[in-house]
Amino acid sequence: MRDRRRSIALGAALLMAAGCASLEPVPEDLEVGEGRLIHAEWMVDEPEFNDPRVSGYVVNTYYYFATQVQVLVEAFDAQGAVVERRFSWVLGGVPPGHRTYFEVRHLPPADRYRVTVPYYTWREGPDPIFRGRF
Repeated sequence: MRDRRRSIALGAALLMAAGCASLEPVPEDLEVGEGRLIHAEWMVDEPEFNDPRVSGYVVNTYYYFATQVQVLVEAFDAQGAVVERRFSWVLGGVPPGHRTYFEVRHLPPADRYRVTVPYYTWREGPDPIFRGRF
């Protein structure tokens, strides 16, 4: 009886130690830096009627779920001045180690574009509304 209690106590202690060892705090957004854990891979597509659009993927290389993700698309003229800034939501968030598609349409013609991922929130799992999806 005594050995059984000891075995149960030892097993419980090992499970708790293993669970605590794998926990790592969620990084603060300011600690992450653009492109280190989450970034955009994108291209400019200019379909008919000279109506440019930017499409691509937001890539999450971290092991937490990225929710409330927004991309910022900036259009620049030949002198480097900002012509337009536009934010767009990435629907559904970005699962850990995966990527999620985004598209921003009806951009002004510009000399060059820049896409960044300035806003996101780290979570241990997806938003409850998307929980059945992942």
